Amino acid sequence: MNPPAAPPLFAPLFEGPTDVFDYSSVFSVLPLPAILIDSRGTIVDVNDAYLAAATKTEESASTDALIGRPVWDVAPDDNDPILPKAMVEQALAS
Repeated sequence: MNPPAAPPLFAPLFEGPTDVFDYSSVFSVLPLPAILIDSRGTIVDVNDAYLAAATKTEESASTDALIGRPVWDVAPDDNDPILPKAMVEQALAS
């Protein structure tokens, strides 16, 4: 008799086309700073790692203070260590 199959190491995120994926549960716990922007470059969400990194350079870095602002307000040039302007331009172009 064969032993029972081991459970999968990773459960699928989607079971079918009708399932909805809750990005925020994954986005909020990413260990790297991440920012979500819409197609016009408006900040939609930031994760905790981004806030932790941003508070080192900005006193007013909070989710409420960032959401709704143009991404250019927080990524002014290519010398920004958290979010270089070139990276934002590349993301918006795709």
